[in-house]
This record gives sequence, C-alpha cells and structure tokens, in this order.
Amino acid sequence: MTDIQTKLSKRLIEIRKSRGFSQQEVAELTGLKRPTIANIERGDQRPSIDFLIQFSQVTGVSIDEMAGIEGSSVKEVDQLITNFANDSRLEKDQLATINQIRIYVQQLEEEKSELNNKYVKALEEIRKIHQKLISQFKIKP
Repeated sequence: MTDIQTKLSKRLIEIRKSRGFSQQEVAELTGLKRPTIANIERGDQRPSIDFLIQFSQVTGVSIDEMAGIEGSSVKEVDQLITNFANDSRLEKDQLATINQIRIYVQQLEEEKSELNNKYVKALEEIRKIHQKLISQFKIKP
C-alpha cells in the first residue's frame, strides 16, 4: 500500500465516523457491500472514482479534502479576505467590498451544507422505503 493510499484510507474512516455513518450505512448509500467498504478503509482495495464521488456527496466532503489536497476552501478564502481587510492601505469602499465577498462565501458554504444535509436525509428516506418494499413483497435484497 502506498503512502497516498494509506492517507486516503485513514481519511475515509475519519470522515465516515465524523459524519456518524457505519460501514454498512456507507455501503447502502453508495451501492457497495460492507466488506468492500472495510477493504477500502484498510487499504486492501483502491476506491473507484465512482465510490469517491458518491462518498463525497453523502458526506459533504470534497474529493480534494478527502485526498488532503490544498484548495480554495472556505477557511482559506476567509483568511485571504481577512488579510486584505487588515491591509491599512485599503479604502473604506474597498473594505466594504471585501466584507461583502466574505458574507457571500459564508452563505455559499451554508447553502452547500444545507444541500448536503437534505441529500443525506433523502437517501435515508429512500433506504427506508426500499426496506419497506422488501418486507412487503418479501424480496431478497
């Protein structure tokens, strides 16, 4: 197993647990089997890009964040804006514009979080309906 694979495996476990998902729940939400999730988390199996995209959607964590790639996260944007705002050479209207940008970025992050929560709730409802259909029609999953 490579360093990158080890890091990704540990990160997937960390993200899954922080979001309160069991391996079984992740398996159901991504269409994989629980042993496959366990193999991915142990680093015995490389995750497919399809799995990473689904995992990202379920958990609300970008693939860049999963892989530990530094990007333009909200925290980094906020730090950049703070640096600009602390620049004494800026005029009042420039500071107002910077603060508007900060508010906009924060709103985007809140909307992203809200959408992710709605998506996870919808998936949970679909899972409940699926289980109900299985029990009503006595279908083997």
